Amino acid sequence: MYDHTTFKGERIAFVGTGGGNDVFSCLLAAMTLKRHGWEWKRAYVAGILSPFHDHHAEGSEGYYRGTIRPTSKRFLKRRGEDKRPIGFIDAKVAEMVEALKPCGIEYVFGLDASEGSEGLRWAFHHLGVERIVLVDAGGDILANWEDRHVLSPMFDAMALRASVSKDVPPCTLFEFGPGTDGELDPERLRAELLRPGVDCRPLHADDIDAWEKLYKAWIEPTRPGRTVPYTIMGFRATYPTIHEEYRARAQLGGARWYGKFPHRIDADLCKRFYLMDPYDVAARNPFAVGCSSPESWFGQVQDRPERFRNNEASLQYYLRHGRLLQFLTPSPLIHERDRQDIIARALGEFEGHLCEELLMTAEDAAWVAERWPGRFNDVVRQGDLIYIRHPDHPSS
Repeated sequence: MYDHTTFKGERIAFVGTGGGNDVFSCLLAAMTLKRHGWEWKRAYVAGILSPFHDHHAEGSEGYYRGTIRPTSKRFLKRRGEDKRPIGFIDAKVAEMVEALKPCGIEYVFGLDASEGSEGLRWAFHHLGVERIVLVDAGGDILANWEDRHVLSPMFDAMALRASVSKDVPPCTLFEFGPGTDGELDPERLRAELLRPGVDCRPLHADDIDAWEKLYKAWIEPTRPGRTVPYTIMGFRATYPTIHEEYRARAQLGGARWYGKFPHRIDADLCKRFYLMDPYDVAARNPFAVGCSSPESWFGQVQDRPERFRNNEASLQYYLRHGRLLQFLTPSPLIHERDRQDIIARALGEFEGHLCEELLMTAEDAAWVAERWPGRFNDVVRQGDLIYIRHPDHPSS
């Protein structure tokens, strides 16, 4: 056994579990843990690479990871459009690390999530460190079925499941900024963070100030967001609760739809950070299932109407067996009228050979069958999920 609340050793890796905000948040985690007595000689930052995008990084064949450089790019995986790069915070963090070498951090890695928690397990193993710190800003890694407006549970859950797998170095979860991502309500967060065994410590104003300067200089000009600014706001707030409107987003080509909802942030929770045992967290997170792909994850945790949540796969394209599958599963947080508009548009693109297969909920597929009877007949049902194959699909 090991003490997940302390570390003194040679090599450590800070892994942003959910996306670019978490990757940048690794800088605050490193500064904070240094201040609280953690010691290391060499450190790395790593982020989860979305399987729904193409990435240009320096690969490490067979190791499920690549080195992110300032010149690394991320591209949409969508046919029929010019390949254009989209904002990639990991590359900006790599540029920052090469320029400043903060807290002894030497490299930024991208970890391949295309093989789910199984692939991340081996990526963690091959980092070659003595401790991995999972860094989550906002608290969505703590989600369960009570959380109706969770927005992005997939990548956090894959990383969490990988962290408790065999052959992975000891891991610690560094949680901070609870609620600033708009996903969990204050009551749920207090229930998770004030449990016995959670090591709760104060954040330091100097570290928040330094982190804010890095954000304004390196991240905000390229890809501004809400989680980091609201975490800083929550830390400095002199009032108990921040009330804000958050939103779920759906995108199909250049068209966008939004589902807005009110949200509260407990400012008192934002003045601290929380060191947690990943084993305890994984045992309570129903999204943290063992999986070998995003499709495998989706089939296990989004397979019933009562489980359907906004997640990273919705409307994305995933290449497997040489064919593109679209998760035609618009967020349940978006108005039903808009969801039907999205589905109708996507079906038109599907008929135009933008992809070979669609994955839908049974309820949405039933609406399609009623709206366009006899038009989409090559259907395979797996539980409450429906696959629709293109008439020209090789196996049709």
